[in-house]
Amino acid sequence: METSVTTTSRQSTTFTLVPLGLFLALLCVGFPSGLFDSYRDRFGFSTSVQSLLFAVYAFTLVPALLCTPLILRRTTPRGLYLIGTVALVLADIVFLTAPNVLLLFVGRAVQGITVAFLNAAAPQILLDLQRRRWGRFDPLVLALMTSAGLGLGLFGAKLLTGVSGDADRILFALHLLLTLGFLVVAVVRRPPTGENPGTDTGSETGSDQACTARRPQHLAAREEDHRTWNALGGWAGATSWSLGGLFLGLGTVIGDAASPGLAAVVPFLFFVAMLVGQLATRRITDISRALRWGLGGSVVSAVATAGAVIVASDSPGAFSATVAVLGSVIGGVSLGVVFVMATAVYERTTDPATEGPQTAVFFAKIFGGNSLPTLVVGVLTTAVGLNWSLTVLAAALAAASGILVVRIRGLEVSDPR
Repeated sequence: METSVTTTSRQSTTFTLVPLGLFLALLCVGFPSGLFDSYRDRFGFSTSVQSLLFAVYAFTLVPALLCTPLILRRTTPRGLYLIGTVALVLADIVFLTAPNVLLLFVGRAVQGITVAFLNAAAPQILLDLQRRRWGRFDPLVLALMTSAGLGLGLFGAKLLTGVSGDADRILFALHLLLTLGFLVVAVVRRPPTGENPGTDTGSETGSDQACTARRPQHLAAREEDHRTWNALGGWAGATSWSLGGLFLGLGTVIGDAASPGLAAVVPFLFFVAMLVGQLATRRITDISRALRWGLGGSVVSAVATAGAVIVASDSPGAFSATVAVLGSVIGGVSLGVVFVMATAVYERTTDPATEGPQTAVFFAKIFGGNSLPTLVVGVLTTAVGLNWSLTVLAAALAAASGILVVRIRGLEVSDPR
């Protein structure tokens, strides 16, 4: 009995620790976005340098993700996860001690590598533990930890910046302590290689119980279509995350352009709505239908946001403010739903034989969608203005979503079940 209790405790701890590492990594990534104003005052750099700091993270994250299958030839997902956590400690130290802008660039690059390694390793670890009956992969938990970490890091840093001039050092010092503590617990509580206690306990883990308590979700996919579904799930997540990068990265600019006084409201509403959308997926049973509706909501959000800014450029007022708020809320809920459902598609369609490359490509799409469109909007805004850049984004998002909806619907029809 004692062995059974100990094993079940380790199972529960493991399934908690793996997503928690992602939360800590994305929390750290969110800090600089909320501290850019403070850094700009301290080091005296321009907004173009700020854009480059954002770009460095994106341009290290995606290539690092795509390189993880090669790294996994030399180590296991658990080894990669450990390397990513150590890199997270290094990123904290760099930001904590950075005396100049150059080290900020180094810190952002290390953050990109950290998120790449952890995001490539965590899903594979959870899938492996699920096959060994340690519990069940929960797409909501994985998505929620990623989104919550990024948003809480951003808004927490902004809040503390208004209170203390040393907000960056306080945040990174606290985060460093948390990460070191997490690293110790993760090493101590790691599952022994090859152990398969799920067959011996005769009881459900906490993760199992949570999964059986939620509504079963169905994906109408034939096995021979799994690779296509996996690819479409990644593109769906990337398409919706283009709004995530937009609102969390440029939300204050959009809010201010739509109506004076909305600068802080728009990104915060988007973040809250995104979490609500993710939690709402507990009530969803049809994954493909949720993806289609979520993509449609993303289009509505992009069009509404562009429309609000265009209207406000002529006559800012209650109408443009209302449309901007609705756009942020609809976009947040849509992203929340699509991200969780796309992760559910990943879990159901990933082939164990090609798990490493599929994981790398899937999440490279997600994080590329989060970062690259926002960079493009920033560049276009400088050249042609915010109105046109948001219009271009809305048109591109509508086209991509339309193609994805047609492809998803076609795969559904082709499934005889």
